[in-house]
Amino acid sequence: MIEVNMIAGMGHGTPLGNGLGAPGPFMLDVGISSTQEIARFWGILVTEKGVSTTSRPELPARQHVPSRLEIPAMEKAKTASSESTATLQSPRTNASGQPGVKNLIEHALRTAGLMR
Repeated sequence: MIEVNMIAGMGHGTPLGNGLGAPGPFMLDVGISSTQEIARFWGILVTEKGVSTTSRPELPARQHVPSRLEIPAMEKAKTASSESTATLQSPRTNASGQPGVKNLIEHALRTAGLMR
């Protein structure tokens, strides 16, 4: 899943909102906060009152344990991914069966068409 935010006139860097960080190298004061936008995208944004902006359903007397992680953005991605025609291949795994960092990065670059 990829989220894209395009800001007119902003160069490459991390956007900072007013009062939400101090500008530094590659940190640009453009009136929005990338951290805040990422939290909003995943449905975990916390307001100044310390309350999440995502409402949660009331649990019944017996506790509901989700069978999977419930993330609002993932639900949107399911719809979008079913419309996608791209076929992705998994990166090679190392001896432990996990994709190595090098393989994972190379796979991402190949998938993006930046490496052969």
